[in-house]
Amino acid sequence: TQIVCGAVCMLLGIAIIVFGSELFRTGYPIWTGALFLSTGIVGIYAAKHKNKCMIIPLMVLSILSAILSGSVTTVFASIALSNDVWGWCRNLPYGKCPVGAVITFDVLLILLGLLELGLAIATSVM
Repeated sequence: TQIVCGAVCMLLGIAIIVFGSELFRTGYPIWTGALFLSTGIVGIYAAKHKNKCMIIPLMVLSILSAILSGSVTTVFASIALSNDVWGWCRNLPYGKCPVGAVITFDVLLILLGLLELGLAIATSVM
């Protein structure tokens, strides 16, 4: 599930860049999604090869994923959501602003960040 969360987060990051959210220049969904994806890949490899050399990197990546999903993803998406709701496209003509899509992507990123927070904490505790 961490692989799916990472891939969806990266795809939403690309969609936010295309639509132009408030904080799209940071690219936070792409690099946090890459970390979630790598944590999931290491987790699958650690499950197949149960040795100490794979469990420790999985725990470290899970803790980093928990920190990033709890702080960066949730905070950045919340800031972007508040800025997008209050109209970042004031200069565009009425009806040309894709606010609904951008707000939907921001909300999905917040939900993915919270889901990944729970998954990363559960993985690091195991």
